[in-house]
Amino acid sequence: MLLGFGGRGHDLSKSFDVTYIGSEKIGGVQTEKINLVPKLEKVKSNFDHIILWIDSARGISLQQQFITPNEDYRLAKYSDIHIEDKLPDNVFKLKTTSKTKFLTP
Repeated sequence: MLLGFGGRGHDLSKSFDVTYIGSEKIGGVQTEKINLVPKLEKVKSNFDHIILWIDSARGISLQQQFITPNEDYRLAKYSDIHIEDKLPDNVFKLKTTSKTKFLTP
């Protein structure tokens, strides 16, 4: 799941009941905190709800908390995020050896 990374806000409402739960600073950055409750039972069996902290200025997720039905959770924090940085061409080239075989269907 790439919640808060490249997805559009109105797409979230197709899969989740979305509730705004306030503002909060994360690492000195102002965020807007939203609660997502899955609409599909298949997803609900894994996550009771998900909380996202969205950077107010950049519109990206800085923190995500996935809460299970038994109240365990997984917390993911993102930092040092670079948006629209230019990547060098070599990051898209495969590093191969002379033993590499290329197959095409």
